[in-house]
Amino acid sequence: MPFTLQAWADGACRRNGSIDAVGGAGVSFPRYPQGNRSEVLPHPPRATNQRAELYALILALEAVIEKQDAVCANANHPPFFIVTIHADSRYAIHRDLPVVNADLVKEAHNLRGQIEDSYKGGQVEFKWIPREENVKADEYANDACDRAEEESRRRPDNQVYALGIYVRDTSSSSSSSDDY
Repeated sequence: MPFTLQAWADGACRRNGSIDAVGGAGVSFPRYPQGNRSEVLPHPPRATNQRAELYALILALEAVIEKQDAVCANANHPPFFIVTIHADSRYAIHRDLPVVNADLVKEAHNLRGQIEDSYKGGQVEFKWIPREENVKADEYANDACDRAEEESRRRPDNQVYALGIYVRDTSSSSSSSDDY
């Protein structure tokens, strides 16, 4: 008998396209609450909505692997896993290489392969859904954005992390010719 698992994934980015953008990703498993995730988008690189959406798929796949390991590791007859990950981003679920975010697409592809090739195997399907059907994952993604905003405010000297370097905002302080 197969083991069926469904997840809803969403990413969010505030100030998308700007140097001070922050992002988060959320995953909801209605029948596997231990798999729920709400994480700040790692940086660098700079947060974008597309990266947040792809990162949400990765979080969902990682949670599925954890569940698959827990169910199958000591089972005499491990079940075949059937996984459906619902997302409201056509970009994220219909993505193939080459793309700007190839690093995340490749990571998601590798995680999907790990699920499909482990134990007795599995099947992973990505399914597009309207945004209105992705409420819980959206809530988790926005919670992560809230935490990212708070982390951003706590950085000393109004520093913004972008492109792997810190940029200091000197607009509110006097600057000398020695400032770079």
